Amino acid sequence: MFKRWVIALLLVSLQACGPTEVLPETRDRHAGRGQELYEATAMVLESRKHGPMLCLGTILESLPPQCGDVRLANWDWDRVEGEQRLADTIWGRYHVTGTFDGKSFTLVNAGPAQKDSTFDSDPIGTPCEEPEGGWQITDPSRAGQAEIEASNAAVRRDPQFAGLWIDYLDEAGDDATEDQGEMLLNVAFTGSLDRHEQELREHWGGALCVTQHDRSLERLQQIQSKELGQVTRKLGIQELFTDIDVEDNVVEVGVVAIDDRGREAIEERFGKDAVRILPALEPTT
Repeated sequence: MFKRWVIALLLVSLQACGPTEVLPETRDRHAGRGQELYEATAMVLESRKHGPMLCLGTILESLPPQCGDVRLANWDWDRVEGEQRLADTIWGRYHVTGTFDGKSFTLVNAGPAQKDSTFDSDPIGTPCEEPEGGWQITDPSRAGQAEIEASNAAVRRDPQFAGLWIDYLDEAGDDATEDQGEMLLNVAFTGSLDRHEQELREHWGGALCVTQHDRSLERLQQIQSKELGQVTRKLGIQELFTDIDVEDNVVEVGVVAIDDRGREAIEERFGKDAVRILPALEPTT
């Protein structure tokens, strides 16, 4: 809860198996025509509500699952293996290659799912170098969860506040509770770091890193909730999700696909490194 305010992606991990299937009639039809090929590992789902669709964003973890973001043309369940069936729904996870016209994906190849690192996150860290002599813990009795919440409440309404997250001095505690590692409180602001550090010390007696970011959390939230969607809609870019990474001080946006023109327009509107774009469909190499 301290690193990110996340729009959750409920991903269903359903591994398909079987040999890669090549659809020669589709391959030949697109060969030499200059159409860019895209690839992705994603769930394919067909139900009585719709034909085959690529699920590139949110997947509801019902049984059967529910999803569908991009219409999938030229799909044939008889050419792949590993699908699951329940009631009137068929689904499976595959690596697909094909062309994308902005609305539908036309299949060229389909095969077993590959490892998808799109949503892999880097380990939480701290931007501050360890002080000479080690991290200062001024009062161990004020270095727990309650004090983190008090610190957060004290600074989050400040217009310079840019984010708060937790690292652990004991690496074994990264995914653990507070009693399995000393917590290092990281708090970012756009300025006045000395003043903010003094304010935080009124609540927090543990290890502390106060660092500077370019954009306040309020600014990131404004980009995420109001401005980014206006730009992507104008460019005809289909959004899948948005998120805020307070550690990296960026807005993340998942999209179906994007070209250089779209990237340049977003950077021109919001500045360099303000928005991290995560396309589900990547050009083949």
